[in-house]
Amino acid sequence: MVFPGELEMLVRYHHLWELKEELQTAELDEELFSELLCHGIRRDPEGSACRVLLDGKRKLSLDTRSGKRRRTALHTAALKGATGAASLLLEARATVDVLDGDCRTPLMLAAHCGSESCISLLLTRQAQVDRQDAEGRTALHWSSQQLPCLHQLLEARADVSALDLDQRSALFFAQGPGESADCAKALVEAQAEVNAADRCGQTPLFKALQARDDAKVALLLFHGAEVNQKDEFHQTPLFFAAASNQLPQCRQLLDAKAYLSHDVAGRSPVSVAKGQGHTELEKFLCMHGRKSRQQIAAKASAKAPGPAGKRPIRRTGQQTTGQQVKPGCKEVLASTLRGQPEPERKRYDLVFCDEKGIELDMDSTEYQEHLAELLKKVGWADAWSHTNVESTLGG
Repeated sequence: MVFPGELEMLVRYHHLWELKEELQTAELDEELFSELLCHGIRRDPEGSACRVLLDGKRKLSLDTRSGKRRRTALHTAALKGATGAASLLLEARATVDVLDGDCRTPLMLAAHCGSESCISLLLTRQAQVDRQDAEGRTALHWSSQQLPCLHQLLEARADVSALDLDQRSALFFAQGPGESADCAKALVEAQAEVNAADRCGQTPLFKALQARDDAKVALLLFHGAEVNQKDEFHQTPLFFAAASNQLPQCRQLLDAKAYLSHDVAGRSPVSVAKGQGHTELEKFLCMHGRKSRQQIAAKASAKAPGPAGKRPIRRTGQQTTGQQVKPGCKEVLASTLRGQPEPERKRYDLVFCDEKGIELDMDSTEYQEHLAELLKKVGWADAWSHTNVESTLGG
């Protein structure tokens, strides 16, 4: 009688002649046979032990899953890049798209480990390119940081717009740290959507900033990444750049017309940089904000004044005829008394509408122009600094 442990030792130590003799009398169940195949593939990726096992027990299934991850021998071969063993298993009629415990196929594992030869082999056996695992990810997601494998899957017409359960595309995963921008470039050139947002409202640009990668940020901005995209907390990419003290990335975002907006907690990129102790970045953002307000004020003063498109200041909580104060409208400091030496500062809602009576978004250029002109009229245009805004908003 042959014990399973003895067969495992023969496979591990590559005693193939003894293994061949023992297999003639050994009685194996399919799970033990699968485990022996996996041991043989790990020991010899070329498949010598695998060949002996297949010759000795051809009638046993090759799709039996074993181990903690419930993987088959073909999964192990794909994960180890064992093309020789994988070829033997496929010739012995192993299922090419067999699933492991995470609903992943051998193609996904080969893409993850960067085995070009295994991917070529599996694709020639008609492996499904866009099959999704338990997390909704395809082989393209798993190859998003393996450039040669990525090219193989794109040539096989893998869907670049496929999203996982978190609504993330392969381009999102291509922004990971430590990788070049070549993978992201290949996906963008394959028409991947650069502004596809996940469940949290974040786009690949957010991920690139978290990775602190200038090349990836520049690539996404060049291809039209939205710099004022807001996540679930109303934070834009500029918040992430400010939090991690990325001055070059902040320059890139501001050059692309990023706004110094506020999140749901009333914080701005300036207050975030200040809170993290990034003094140089804080000064840079303040200077940019001051320059932008001066440009807006100059542009507004050059325009002919007109009644259309403007409404007066109204206090928070009060109502005007036929109108209700918009919930969540940002509150700022302003003075209604012109010319007083030390006017009392109070809290107000600033509401401006277009010619059709529709309220303007406070981050829009038109809103900022109305604000600058109003402040100039009440004599506070010069005193309207970013510091005043931050102290009002609790930044």
